[in-house]
Amino acid sequence: MTAYTHSALDNILKRFVKKFPEDRDKVVRFGNKNSIDQEVVDLAYNKSASGDLEEEDDILGSKMIFAVTCLGSSTKVLDGIKFDACIVDEASQIVEPVIIGPLLRTEHFVLFGDHNQLPPLVKSDEAKEGKMDVSLFEKLAVEHKQSISYLTTQYRMNENIMKFSNYVMYNNRMKCGTEEVKTGKLPLSLHKIKSNITWIPNVLNPAKNVIFLDLSRVKALHKEEGRNLNCLLTSFVARQLIVQGIQQKDIGIITPLNDDKNSVNTSLKDLEQLNRYTIDTCQGIDKSCIIMNISLSTNRIRPLLSKSRRVNVAFTRAKHKLIIIGSFHDLKDMEGIGSFIRQLDRTQDREIFDLQMLQEANIAVNI
Repeated sequence: MTAYTHSALDNILKRFVKKFPEDRDKVVRFGNKNSIDQEVVDLAYNKSASGDLEEEDDILGSKMIFAVTCLGSSTKVLDGIKFDACIVDEASQIVEPVIIGPLLRTEHFVLFGDHNQLPPLVKSDEAKEGKMDVSLFEKLAVEHKQSISYLTTQYRMNENIMKFSNYVMYNNRMKCGTEEVKTGKLPLSLHKIKSNITWIPNVLNPAKNVIFLDLSRVKALHKEEGRNLNCLLTSFVARQLIVQGIQQKDIGIITPLNDDKNSVNTSLKDLEQLNRYTIDTCQGIDKSCIIMNISLSTNRIRPLLSKSRRVNVAFTRAKHKLIIIGSFHDLKDMEGIGSFIRQLDRTQDREIFDLQMLQEANIAVNI
């Protein structure tokens, strides 16, 4: 069992051991323990203290599932082992030379992926000219359509969150796997939400699965001020969720670039269990609540948001609530993300901010 990132691989393992707890002792996870999720770090491979090769063979011989990242599959510990099958998750995000490594260790393979989401990250123009940014998964999907099985049932997002990507990317083929998934809500009771800030209950209302915090009416902000305001509002909303009882680990913050993520990190440095991601690092994760911080603070952000595949990843990470912070006016007419935002305007809720509302929340705005 393999994936390109540790987070994607550990997400599979967590689901597996939850579904089949009796088989936990049949799994071994290879990799640096510092890179392995705490929930499955006990599965990490421990080399025999004595270095005895027979003892090593006995340890590995008792395992049925070997979990390792694609790059980690080159470990010498696996030399000489031929696996019956290799399962690769997030295969559409892996460059071909990297995915070949684990495939050479197996008789059969199954690739899971979605070429409507992140492609392999390739920066070299020369490599792009050689089609290195097209994954083996996408090549096989195009050239061997008879071998493709479309999975149209999803078990992550509730129906309202699913509607965006379903309409824009999947021709409304997707459906929720269970009624519980379809109607899933943030575990908050509206009547228990207490705040002196008048708009907070509306934003946190669990019946409203998607909220856009629209800063279009906050005028005259320079780019850097706009970024700061987005980050301050992101931090404020995250803290409000925690105050109302949502655990840090159930909240994720997604920004377009590392610069924005670093700004958020500064204002949330005391919340160590609250995960922050960029769009290019969030594939494979899911959280009960996702806050998307989208400030158009640099010209580098627009090309990122113009790619529907990248935007699709960010919009499909939330299970119960998706909160988007940005300027609706600026985003709705953009290529890529605009298709998602316009869909929200037709069917969902917007909370439109002006300076008075922000000052009510004690969010500093310097103009």
